[in-house]
Amino acid sequence: MKAKVLHTSDWHLGKKVFGLSLLPEQTLFLSWLESKIQSENIQSLVISGDIFDVPSPGHEALDLFYQFLKTMALHQVETFVMSGNHDSALFLDAQKHFLGLHHIHLLGSLANLSPGQWPLYSSQTEQFDVLILPYTRPVEWINWAKKEGIDIPTESPTLGLMTEYMSRAPKKRFSKRLLMAHHGFGHFTSAGSEFSLYADGIEHLPLSLFPTSIDYVALGHIHQFQEMQKAPKTPIVYSGSPIPYRHEENAYKKIVLVEIKDEEAINYSTLDVPIFRQRVTFKGDTNTIKEQCESFISDYQGKSDSLPPWFLMNFKDRPPSTEEGLYLKQLSFKIDAKILAFNWQGKKQRHNPINSDVRHMSLPGLFEQYTEGLGLKVQEKKDYQEIFNQLINFWQENQVED
Repeated sequence: MKAKVLHTSDWHLGKKVFGLSLLPEQTLFLSWLESKIQSENIQSLVISGDIFDVPSPGHEALDLFYQFLKTMALHQVETFVMSGNHDSALFLDAQKHFLGLHHIHLLGSLANLSPGQWPLYSSQTEQFDVLILPYTRPVEWINWAKKEGIDIPTESPTLGLMTEYMSRAPKKRFSKRLLMAHHGFGHFTSAGSEFSLYADGIEHLPLSLFPTSIDYVALGHIHQFQEMQKAPKTPIVYSGSPIPYRHEENAYKKIVLVEIKDEEAINYSTLDVPIFRQRVTFKGDTNTIKEQCESFISDYQGKSDSLPPWFLMNFKDRPPSTEEGLYLKQLSFKIDAKILAFNWQGKKQRHNPINSDVRHMSLPGLFEQYTEGLGLKVQEKKDYQEIFNQLINFWQENQVED
């Protein structure tokens, strides 16, 4: 008998870019995912973190997520869900007891486990089990070690405790074991829309953390599909996000189909996620951009299952005049497209024709827009991002406690 598992991650439900919600695209993705699960006869779904974009998601994002979980329960698809660095671990954990009754296994934090308890779940097919390693902050690793009576390493404590966690996990219940994890492992290539995560000052955590007894590692956090390790060794795979979160991010997204047979090595392949909205960048001087925009709109043929495109216009010579800007916006109205921004070389300022209200932006999105206008060097931007991440983590922890 063959078990079929889909691996996906980094949905970031409720995310906004340039003040515009991605929920319409995310709704189309989940509808497509449901149909693919049915057509491929999928028994299990693995979601490796960053379900939501912010710790306190809006009601529309919550409704979309729970409606999808309802469909999985109705289709009798066993679902494994873990928290990522964007999620509130305690918020997700509050629902796990009820969701578990519907074969939806959810883990937000190691903190809520009893001493000696492991987030290890048996599949309904009894062909594999799933060990979950949710995104865990350094202080949470220390607390876990104290609860388990484990000595805390003096050097590289986080990596040391991760290794200890892996080595102490119970033996396999069945012939195969999947591991879910959310962090930066191996020499990944960033898509540019992820937060930088560090453990003991290291951004690229070693793949040697994963024991050889694992048969497939389902990773989340990096937004591009990447194979960090291939057979004959244990496959270690980032599924990537289902839609792009930066305008010029690679639009070709994937989910991973994992096939499990008792006595055979795990096989996996990718399924291409449709492009639900075109993101187009026009570059050049003012006349060139006008010609590009006119040509695109003239040739544009919208599909019934896709959304109107978004435009970004990067002017080489100067910003557009008021008349030119109005002309370009009138062109875009013909196909219901939106112009996200007018950018031009040599200027730090940016004219945003949609006048987005910062009150409706996520903190990460607001910070990203702020840093983009500072003209920082790459390392400077990373340093700023790390400090911001630490502040966000502190805020999240204290917000939950309140």
